[in-house]
Amino acid sequence: MTIFRMLVACCFSVCLSFMLSVSQISAAELDGKITGIKGNEFYIEMSSKELPRKGDMVSIILDLDGEGFEAGKAEVVEAKKNRVTAKTTEGSASIDMKVLIQTAGPSSRSSAYQDISSQQLHLCDELAGVPFVEFKLIDTVPAIAACEDAVKENPKAAGFIFQLGRIYHASKQYQKALRYYRQAAEQGHANAQHNLGVMYKMGEGVSMDWEEAFKWYRKAAEQGNAPSQFSLGVMYKNGWGVAENHGKGIKLLRKAAEQGLARAQYKLGYMYDYGNGVTRDEAEAIKWYRKAAAQNYEDAKSALRYMGVKD
Repeated sequence: MTIFRMLVACCFSVCLSFMLSVSQISAAELDGKITGIKGNEFYIEMSSKELPRKGDMVSIILDLDGEGFEAGKAEVVEAKKNRVTAKTTEGSASIDMKVLIQTAGPSSRSSAYQDISSQQLHLCDELAGVPFVEFKLIDTVPAIAACEDAVKENPKAAGFIFQLGRIYHASKQYQKALRYYRQAAEQGHANAQHNLGVMYKMGEGVSMDWEEAFKWYRKAAEQGNAPSQFSLGVMYKNGWGVAENHGKGIKLLRKAAEQGLARAQYKLGYMYDYGNGVTRDEAEAIKWYRKAAAQNYEDAKSALRYMGVKD
């Protein structure tokens, strides 16, 4: 296994083109929410009275407005009353993340994936590292080949089209990235809309255009895309590509923070810490700093140490 593949496995599992719907829970799955973390173990508050068993597999879900990404895997080590203890085996967990617990053997794939070649699906998604792995960690040559094949076999699959755009983006082939991002974005793919906004904001392959960036961020944010809610909130607060509006900016930053986006949680904490656009509130600042720190966001940890507060 290459270093890149190990990093992909350890950071976040495969993000599929249709994405895993948190609401689609099979009869063999239970769900709950993470309420506490200690080392590589975490505690789950179950949504029902039924409990899993020791050894059952857990999928850790980063929820984005009804859809989610699998952020890691774990194994149940203890189950008592309505609280379950699990040990992380892949990826990471943070407080308030949702979990799905498979109570009988390995999870089966959703029927939404049945029309796609499992070999190519795995290869394209794995090599692309979508959507979380940093560009610098991607081996773009084999990733481009795998995702081009996936798009040829599934020409209407917005997820694969987005992934191909992302690989071209990573390899700085901006015109091709723009082409595929736009194609997926026009099909309503929120991550493609967000990345298209990024390219317009940064002037990558196009003239810098904050109004166009704002347009695409808004489309993604309206679908509950947390990174776009964050970016849109910052643009409203600073008057970039839109009339300055602190109220809308703060509302969007809060939406992103409530979905678990660490940089939004830190930003909100900072605003309450220094009274930046809001009434200064130390308790509220600490609350948001702690949420970000629980996801190992270093700036939040530094802020808590500066305040003399344990994270």
